[in-house]
Amino acid sequence: MFWYDFFTNTFSNKYELQLSNKDTSRLANIASPLHTKAFLTLQETLPGVPFNYYGNEIGMIDHPTLPVPWKYRTPMQWNSKGTGFSQNTKWLSNPDSYTHLNVQVRYQLYLHIFTF
Repeated sequence: MFWYDFFTNTFSNKYELQLSNKDTSRLANIASPLHTKAFLTLQETLPGVPFNYYGNEIGMIDHPTLPVPWKYRTPMQWNSKGTGFSQNTKWLSNPDSYTHLNVQVRYQLYLHIFTF
Protein backbone atom coordinates (compact mmCIF):
# COMPACT_ATOMS: atom_id res chain seq x y z
CA MET A 1 0.00 0.00 0.00
CA PHE A 2 1.31 3.38 -0.96
CA TRP A 3 0.43 5.29 2.23
CA TYR A 4 1.90 2.61 4.50
CA ASP A 5 5.13 2.44 2.49
CA PHE A 6 5.34 6.22 2.43
CA PHE A 7 5.04 6.58 6.22
CA THR A 8 7.26 3.57 6.94
CA ASN A 9 10.05 4.58 4.58
CA THR A 10 9.85 8.33 5.18
CA PHE A 11 9.52 8.50 8.94
CA SER A 12 10.61 5.06 10.12
CA ASN A 13 10.67 5.16 13.92
CA LYS A 14 11.02 8.96 14.07
CA TYR A 15 7.39 9.70 13.27
CA GLU A 16 4.93 11.00 15.82
CA LEU A 17 1.35 12.09 15.23
CA GLN A 18 -0.39 14.52 17.54
CA LEU A 19 -3.88 15.73 16.62
CA SER A 20 -4.33 18.23 19.45
CA ASN A 21 -2.46 19.48 22.51
CA LYS A 22 -2.59 22.00 25.34
CA ASP A 23 -2.33 24.94 22.93
CA THR A 24 -4.93 23.92 20.32
CA SER A 25 -8.63 23.11 20.29
CA ARG A 26 -9.62 19.61 21.23
CA LEU A 27 -10.43 17.28 18.40
CA ALA A 28 -14.15 17.14 19.29
CA ASN A 29 -14.39 20.91 18.76
CA ILE A 30 -13.22 20.71 15.17
CA ALA A 31 -14.58 17.34 14.01
CA SER A 32 -17.80 15.34 14.35
CA PRO A 33 -17.88 12.40 16.80
CA LEU A 34 -17.55 9.94 13.91
CA HIS A 35 -14.59 11.83 12.43
CA THR A 36 -12.95 12.14 15.85
CA LYS A 37 -13.13 8.38 16.30
CA ALA A 38 -11.78 7.83 12.77
CA PHE A 39 -8.87 10.25 13.30
CA LEU A 40 -7.90 8.67 16.62
CA THR A 41 -8.16 5.16 15.18
CA LEU A 42 -5.96 6.14 12.24
CA GLN A 43 -3.50 7.76 14.64
CA GLU A 44 -3.20 4.49 16.59
CA THR A 45 -2.72 2.33 13.49
CA LEU A 46 -0.17 4.40 11.56
CA PRO A 47 3.54 3.71 12.09
CA GLY A 48 5.22 5.81 14.75
CA VAL A 49 4.37 6.96 18.24
CA PRO A 50 0.80 8.22 18.83
CA PHE A 51 0.31 11.08 21.29
CA ASN A 52 -3.27 11.52 22.48
CA TYR A 53 -4.19 14.65 24.44
CA TYR A 54 -6.29 13.68 27.44
CA GLY A 55 -10.04 13.85 26.91
CA ASN A 56 -9.97 13.17 23.17
CA GLU A 57 -10.85 9.53 23.76
CA ILE A 58 -14.20 10.49 25.33
CA GLY A 59 -15.01 13.46 23.09
CA MET A 60 -14.18 16.14 25.66
CA ILE A 61 -14.64 19.70 24.36
CA ASP A 62 -13.02 23.06 25.10
CA HIS A 63 -14.45 25.25 27.86
CA PRO A 64 -16.78 27.73 26.10
CA THR A 65 -16.19 30.72 28.39
CA LEU A 66 -12.54 30.56 29.41
CA PRO A 67 -9.94 32.53 27.42
CA VAL A 68 -7.23 30.98 25.28
CA PRO A 69 -5.16 28.98 26.29
CA TRP A 70 -7.05 28.03 29.47
CA LYS A 71 -10.10 26.79 27.53
CA TYR A 72 -7.96 23.88 26.26
CA ARG A 73 -6.53 22.96 29.67
CA THR A 74 -9.58 22.13 31.79
CA PRO A 75 -9.31 19.15 34.17
CA MET A 76 -10.12 15.65 32.96
CA GLN A 77 -13.82 14.92 33.35
CA TRP A 78 -13.84 11.65 35.28
CA ASN A 79 -17.44 11.47 36.47
CA SER A 80 -20.75 13.36 36.51
CA LYS A 81 -19.85 15.02 39.83
CA GLY A 82 -17.01 16.84 38.13
CA THR A 83 -14.49 15.23 40.45
CA GLY A 84 -11.59 12.92 39.93
CA PHE A 85 -8.96 11.43 42.16
CA SER A 86 -8.14 14.55 44.14
CA GLN A 87 -9.99 16.25 46.97
CA ASN A 88 -8.21 19.54 46.27
CA THR A 89 -9.94 22.58 44.80
CA LYS A 90 -9.81 22.62 41.01
CA TRP A 91 -7.78 25.44 39.49
CA LEU A 92 -10.09 25.62 36.44
CA SER A 93 -13.79 24.87 36.25
CA ASN A 94 -15.22 22.10 34.09
CA PRO A 95 -17.51 23.07 31.21
CA ASP A 96 -21.21 22.29 31.69
CA SER A 97 -20.82 19.23 29.47
CA TYR A 98 -19.02 17.33 32.26
CA THR A 99 -22.33 15.75 33.33
CA HIS A 100 -22.54 13.67 30.14
CA LEU A 101 -19.04 13.97 28.62
CA ASN A 102 -17.05 12.12 31.25
CA VAL A 103 -15.14 8.86 31.51
CA GLN A 104 -17.67 7.10 33.74
CA VAL A 105 -20.70 7.75 31.49
CA ARG A 106 -18.87 7.25 28.19
CA TYR A 107 -17.50 3.85 29.21
CA GLN A 108 -20.86 2.68 30.55
CA LEU A 109 -22.52 3.62 27.23
CA TYR A 110 -19.59 2.41 25.09
CA LEU A 111 -19.26 5.91 23.59
CA HIS A 112 -15.48 6.15 23.41
CA ILE A 113 -12.83 5.38 20.82
CA PHE A 114 -12.08 1.91 22.16
CA THR A 115 -15.35 0.36 20.94
CA PHE A 116 -16.71 -0.09 17.43
